Amino acid sequence: DLMGGRTDALKLVSSLTLFRAAAEQLKQEDPTFALVAQRLAALLGQTGEQDYPACDFTLARIDSLRRDKH
Repeated sequence: DLMGGRTDALKLVSSLTLFRAAAEQLKQEDPTFALVAQRLAALLGQTGEQDYPACDFTLARIDSLRRDKH
């Protein structure tokens, strides 16, 4: 099992989801973040293969914050 426990795996996936979103946003200002975003997407692909896809809760919070910002 990823990281030896479900709770740790969920926390990892939530963090990867958040960091990927941040890197996607930052790459608009600094192209060096494009590689970071790609690597995080690849890691999320690997966690998804182990039944831990990108965190829906984190994605919903990101979307909510983006909507509130506009």
